[in-house]
Amino acid sequence: MNLLGMSIRRPIAVAMLFLVIAALGLYFIQKLPLETLPNTNLPQLTINTSWPNTSAETVEAFLTSPIEGVVHTVKGVKEVNSTSSEGSASISAQFVKGTDMDFAVLELNEKLSVLKSELPEGANLPEVKNYSSESRIRGFTRPPPLQYTLTGDYTLPWIRQYAIDNLLVPLVAIEGVGDVQILGGQERVLKIEVDPVKAEMYGIQEGAVISTISSLEEKRNIASLLRSGTRYDVYIENDAENIDEIGDLVVRKIGGTFILLKDIATLVDGHQEPQSYRRINGNSLVGIRIEHEDGANIIEFVEAIDAKIQELEKEFPTNLQIIQENDPSTTIQSDLDSIKIRGIFCILVIFLVLYVFIRTVKVPVIIMTTVAFSVLITIIFFYAVGIGFNVMTIAGIALAFGMLVDSSIVVIDNIFRYREQGESPADSAEKGAKEVFLPIIASVFTTSIVFIPFLYLQGDNRVIYVPMALAVAFSLLSSILVAFTFIPTYSVKIFSKSTETIQASVSKNKILQYIIGLYERFIEYVIHHKYGTLGTAVGVFVLSWFIFTFTVQSYNYGAGIGQPSYIRVSVGLRQGSELERANDIAKSFEAMVLYMEGVQKVTTDVTSTRMSMNITFTDDALETAFPYALKDDLTSYASTFAGVGVSVTGVGDYFTTGGIGGSYSPASFYVYIRGYNYNKVAEIAEDLGKQFEQIARVVKPVDTNFYGSQDRYDTVIRIRRAALSPYNLDVATVINIISKYARRSSIGTSSINVNDELVRYAVKIKDFEELQLEDLKNVIVSTPGGEQVRLSRIVEFDEQKVMGSIKRYEQQYERVVGVEYRGPFQKGRDEVNKVIEGKVYPNGYVVKEGRFSSYIPISAREKLNKWLAILFAVILVYMVTASLYESLLHPFVIILTVPMALIGVFLIFFFMGKVFTDAAYVGVILLAGIVVNNSIILVDHINLLRKRGMDLYSAVIQGCKDRVRPILMTSATTIMGMLPLVVNLWFFQQSRAYDQQIWYSLALASIGGLLTATPLTLSVIPVLYILFEEWRRGVRGHLKEI
Repeated sequence: MNLLGMSIRRPIAVAMLFLVIAALGLYFIQKLPLETLPNTNLPQLTINTSWPNTSAETVEAFLTSPIEGVVHTVKGVKEVNSTSSEGSASISAQFVKGTDMDFAVLELNEKLSVLKSELPEGANLPEVKNYSSESRIRGFTRPPPLQYTLTGDYTLPWIRQYAIDNLLVPLVAIEGVGDVQILGGQERVLKIEVDPVKAEMYGIQEGAVISTISSLEEKRNIASLLRSGTRYDVYIENDAENIDEIGDLVVRKIGGTFILLKDIATLVDGHQEPQSYRRINGNSLVGIRIEHEDGANIIEFVEAIDAKIQELEKEFPTNLQIIQENDPSTTIQSDLDSIKIRGIFCILVIFLVLYVFIRTVKVPVIIMTTVAFSVLITIIFFYAVGIGFNVMTIAGIALAFGMLVDSSIVVIDNIFRYREQGESPADSAEKGAKEVFLPIIASVFTTSIVFIPFLYLQGDNRVIYVPMALAVAFSLLSSILVAFTFIPTYSVKIFSKSTETIQASVSKNKILQYIIGLYERFIEYVIHHKYGTLGTAVGVFVLSWFIFTFTVQSYNYGAGIGQPSYIRVSVGLRQGSELERANDIAKSFEAMVLYMEGVQKVTTDVTSTRMSMNITFTDDALETAFPYALKDDLTSYASTFAGVGVSVTGVGDYFTTGGIGGSYSPASFYVYIRGYNYNKVAEIAEDLGKQFEQIARVVKPVDTNFYGSQDRYDTVIRIRRAALSPYNLDVATVINIISKYARRSSIGTSSINVNDELVRYAVKIKDFEELQLEDLKNVIVSTPGGEQVRLSRIVEFDEQKVMGSIKRYEQQYERVVGVEYRGPFQKGRDEVNKVIEGKVYPNGYVVKEGRFSSYIPISAREKLNKWLAILFAVILVYMVTASLYESLLHPFVIILTVPMALIGVFLIFFFMGKVFTDAAYVGVILLAGIVVNNSIILVDHINLLRKRGMDLYSAVIQGCKDRVRPILMTSATTIMGMLPLVVNLWFFQQSRAYDQQIWYSLALASIGGLLTATPLTLSVIPVLYILFEEWRRGVRGHLKEI
């Protein structure tokens, strides 16, 4: 007994099977992680470190390069890249697939700890983190991590210390927490400012000061004593009771006089100097940033943190408040709520469509049941392969929602047709299901096979589309199991009425009978006017292609510019600018927007060289012109600043004042130059910039390594070696003198115990903050012979322009030249590449064109590659159908449905005025697998009728008549299933930028294709079938004559 017959005859067993499926699906749904985006953890680590107030070139030479050298020694490292910027460095290490990343982190941390002693003074220890590309995925912005702010009637240092003492450990201990950071406020620091004049007078070197203070850190085991038969270790501790005790430390003894630390230095019990400011609505704050572990359920993670915060809040002192600033779970929760609403909407629409066609409540109910079972089986597949719920998998299920019922509709319609003809319920179920088994298998396989090219995608595209493709494929495969077990089994029950009753119910559906009768006359007319029908279809295709090519724009959405919900003000200052100047500028902008009606939140971040202010609005304000008016005011105010670069982005158009050292506008193209010699790379970049400048319509090229239009300079001191000899000085002595006076960082820094509290201390030269370049030039140097000479007599001072950042890829330096072309994108790209290809470069140096922009045009070459990918998908569909039908001709007729679908794709993007993005191309690939399904069902049935003895024309007419109902039903349910993804109604909870979501273009392409492919399948495919059959007969007859 075959499986189909057995399931029909054993309904109880089938019921038990699906109860088990339901139980497993409901169980596993609780186990799947909820994430915003697919898990993008790659075998890659990121090492971040900082060296405040240091140029990019110095950071690269003395900080980045040593760390890179250590990273290269870690087992499994495949590639190392780095970016050195002013005051910071970031190094990324890619590992070979299969590397144990936990062990890699451990090994790297051990090797970096050994490097600690070799790092320059003032540099912070490197921090190793797992890499995640979520925030870089094109078209997506990763939600900010969970963040809270602490505010109250207390000083920021006090609030910071309270958070460290009372919140840090309890939060870290929560399951799913990856990292907790306390941001803002200042740590307690004991500043020991050495007077260089007094120290020199007593003959005390900096090393003596540091060693004296370091003695307080010592805790030494000196002996062990026996008491009452037990041996005890004896320790000596040298902690200070208070700051005064530190000042009384003896630094040197001269004769009978003790020189105390307070005799040559001033001790200030204060706080760490602020390196930055962060404010929300003008209020300084202490922030708590909490990162979740990869794979953690975000909603449960946030709920656990909130519960712990509420518990800890009960112990807070009076007037201390904690406020949640960012909640990453809101995005995924919104998507889940939205999919629930879409699901309800789809169920209602599909139910209505089915009822209109079949006029019985039982059929829509049983088909809706199959949707639930298909989704539950899909969840079991998810769990088996380790896929979680995220934006892309949810979108995949939503896209497949309308298609899930297609197989069930075709099966139940064919069973229903046999019942109309008088067959018994059991025979109808078995015959009806067997008859459509092959076309349904072919339909599902053709839809699934188009996703094979997705497996070869690289980088972000693979991260985005593969989980979605798997979600669709798993859903469709699940629908086959349900369609050929559950539907035949229980159709016996719902179609148990007499044949007369069944026929009577059909005759009552006057609308359907009228449509079928009208279509029968139409198809007879069409097949007798074959060439006119075919010519009309070809003409419409050519016209739609022409409209699409010359009117529809093709580019991809980026992030950050033109978003309708915020305004961002950015200010760039020269390297070496004072933090307070940047803060004053920030406060002047804040004063314009704070407390304005309609402004929801103003977030400000300030460093010495950069200020950024983000302004968000209330929902009511976003519906008005207020954000645009405010941006105009901010733009006008920004234009009044001199000596700084100001940009205003967000709602409306991009604005920038240019900046220090020249103006800047976002470039159309970026040319990357890589090589092992830093100076040679710079030379090639400069030469290319001059060549690009000769191109008509090109604005002056910009070396983006000097980006944000801020000229950055280092002061370079060159020792005159010839001038040292007369004074009996050596280079080491001069360097020691310069560093003593000039460095902003500490001579020595560590921590000591003061009254049982660990306090950081920093030893510095007195008045180091007020030191000017002229003061340094006038420093008096004492020679071994007792002479005194000004520093400017033995060294030279010079200014050198330096880059804002230095990038290295696998030890190769990289420079990027930006080219702004005022003209057609493709023409500009051709001009840029013409310059690149027209030059000869030394061996080992690579020059290539790339780009990044908020709106990224898709070039002609990229379009060609995408259409080739679509062609590949069509070829795969042809191969599957040819294999299943053992025919080369009929599959060719079937795949001609694809160009018919393209007509709808071209026209829907034209009439709706939408942009044809990468996602739209993916939609066409998906469409290639969907639209052929109706043709497969139609052609297969025509072939079956011909095998039963019908002539060609009669088989075509009868086949079209028999299959018009399931084709209309499946097309309607598929379109309605995707409709919620493109319609922005309030009850779908879509965002204002819903048409920029990745699934919008994908669903819109699919809907447009189905809208034209369905009627053309029912008209043009029969014509093509007849033409190909007549052509084949003609060829055979001609061959026989030969």
